[in-house]
Amino acid sequence: MKYMGVEKRSMLYVYSCLCSFNERCRDIILEWKSVCDNQFLMNDINTYFPFKDETPINVILWRREVSNNLGRIFLNTHEYDKIILSEKTKLNKDTRINYLNKVEEFDLDDIMFYHGVKEKETLDRLIEYFKNKKES
Repeated sequence: MKYMGVEKRSMLYVYSCLCSFNERCRDIILEWKSVCDNQFLMNDINTYFPFKDETPINVILWRREVSNNLGRIFLNTHEYDKIILSEKTKLNKDTRINYLNKVEEFDLDDIMFYHGVKEKETLDRLIEYFKNKKES
């Protein structure tokens, strides 16, 4: 943010694992690519890109004072229990859930998919859970 002259965030941090864009977004996508390809920044990648593709797009959005987004539609977690909590609990916008040692506000009813689970055992348990849920 300091390097790009951004003093404050214009909205919450958004994730880049899913982006929705059209032809009118060409300039921001090209700017994003340019920042990601910046050799000066790449030389100190841990400082400037703590989250390789997410950090630059968020800073670009904040610099442009973007304040509208699709909101949290996925839960980023590696934990089986957090996904089951999301599936079984109807909560409101003020609910806080702790995942990966972070506390963030979002509505679990808005969750459309889960991101981050990589362990085979956890995936197997989740597949079994969703199969059983579908059958009931």
